[in-house]
Amino acid sequence: MLNIEDRKIDQQILDAPMFTKVLLEDIALASHRILIRSFLVRNDIVGQRTAMALRTAAERGVKVLIIKDRAGAMYEYSEENGQSFFHDEPDKDDWTDIHSLRSLHIQGRFLRRFYGLEPTSLKKNPHKGLLCHKNIVTIDDYKINDHSKVILIDNEIAYSGGINFGQEFDAPKGWLDFMLRIQDKEIAPKLAKLDETQLLDKELLNFIKKTRQHITVIMAYLGNPVYLNALTGLVNSGRSLHLITSKCPDSNRFSNDVFLRKLTTGINGNRQRLKISLRDGMVHAKALSRDHEKVRIGSQNMAFADDVYGESVVETNHPQAIQTIAQVAEDNTKKDIVLAGKDLESIYELCPRIHIIPAHIEETGKSLKLWAERKYRQEIAKARNKCTEAIKGFLL
Repeated sequence: MLNIEDRKIDQQILDAPMFTKVLLEDIALASHRILIRSFLVRNDIVGQRTAMALRTAAERGVKVLIIKDRAGAMYEYSEENGQSFFHDEPDKDDWTDIHSLRSLHIQGRFLRRFYGLEPTSLKKNPHKGLLCHKNIVTIDDYKINDHSKVILIDNEIAYSGGINFGQEFDAPKGWLDFMLRIQDKEIAPKLAKLDETQLLDKELLNFIKKTRQHITVIMAYLGNPVYLNALTGLVNSGRSLHLITSKCPDSNRFSNDVFLRKLTTGINGNRQRLKISLRDGMVHAKALSRDHEKVRIGSQNMAFADDVYGESVVETNHPQAIQTIAQVAEDNTKKDIVLAGKDLESIYELCPRIHIIPAHIEETGKSLKLWAERKYRQEIAKARNKCTEAIKGFLL
């Protein structure tokens, strides 16, 4: 995690449409090197425009390193147009390879049906050739379970947040999310490091516990009981919480639903201190604002994350960041379904329930996971080490 205390450092929180615009401008002005760590890159207009911009930069001599996590391919297959910019030929992979795309493709197709989306046919990406250039290195062969979204340009400009490369973020009424843009030669390169999730879990919990009066939480995916207990305890101890999330998220619906139910029933009559805003559109952000003094923004959700080993997170006290989160909270209070006081009981009726997976199937899955976990973690660790070494060599 990167903690920025100096308000003089150039920082700006960008929503998705503004992020795409500013990023393409920064790429056009890049003179030395560009590093991109991405969990998801769709084969749509945003993915294609970004690839074209990187190709143009490479042709004028800029070195480009792209680290694309294969684990994100499942969500490329299961969401939106179902197309992946990098992972468009999963059937070529060996079933027995831990990094194989075949199983991810099958899981993605299943998830599309599970969430009632139209099935899609995966197409070969004719635009992938844009990134075939001597100055562009792409590492997309591994699952490294790195959920980060980080961009570093000329070791001076860095982006970190929750926005992937997909058209769903860039639309006029697109997914709600943010990227923090930092311009500083000393601070920006620090974001290139792969952060470990276990440490970030402790830091997120600590951020919540330091709340004196009020905390705003804008969160895509919920479910982890550690954070449920922290937020419930916060409200029960006299502090206030405004939680902004989706009425019906694109995935993780059951966990979100259980989390919200337990939160509303666990606050011991302190409902006047809890407000929940449920947006009709997708909330993909992972941002918190504490006491209007400090903001935490990044790629880290409050869901179960046993299989996620890396995130990118920044904490800052910059006034623009604090004001942006405050404005989002105010806007969502005006526009969306807001539950407070007795109205919290109506949360049970707002989103169609997701059926629980039968217990015997769940137990079988746990057994298989335990059987494969040791080997899987070893292979993921090797892949992460390779990516870490590639980043170090690139930044020298």
